[in-house]
Amino acid sequence: MPTLNECKRFFYVAGLIGLILCFAPNFVRVLDSQPEEQFSELYVLGEGQPPMAENYPFNVSAVGSYYVVLGIVNHMGVSMYYSVDVKFRNESESLPNGDVASPLSALYDYRVFLTNGQAREDTLAFSFQDVLTNGSISCSVGEMHLNDTLVQLNKTALWDNENKGFYYQLFIELWAYNDTQRGLIYNDRFVGRWLNMT
Repeated sequence: MPTLNECKRFFYVAGLIGLILCFAPNFVRVLDSQPEEQFSELYVLGEGQPPMAENYPFNVSAVGSYYVVLGIVNHMGVSMYYSVDVKFRNESESLPNGDVASPLSALYDYRVFLTNGQAREDTLAFSFQDVLTNGSISCSVGEMHLNDTLVQLNKTALWDNENKGFYYQLFIELWAYNDTQRGLIYNDRFVGRWLNMT
């Protein structure tokens, strides 16, 4: 026959095992609920239905109209207010560097409010005017239409002997509202597409 101490020990061990089994699902939830990585997603897709990461415009001229799809996804865990800034550069002008935006002025921008997990895609249509080439020395682009907005460029690219063309880059920066700074700050996200002005 078990002694009183042995019975007490049995009930303590059984009670402890019961508590562990009862609270085990909660422990798993606590361990499994580590915060997710917070980030904002920015991407560019080419023409097509549905838009895909192909069929991007590359060889462009003054006689065509071109399209890309810009996408933003909010993975920040809270609602966010974004600005999408479209910029255009030749091969010698600066891209963003780390958390510092490009010093080039935005030619076109639009703003969007996204809840956590929400995505948005918008078409960016563009075409060029006043394109002048100087043989195989330089190419000058005077104006650009961005979604029916005419902007002055006055950008010149030199002939690239290695890649055989006049190269420009259309790039997009993502800015987000920062409560602490009470304004839009560069979100360390940009995407771009090289264009050969033929």
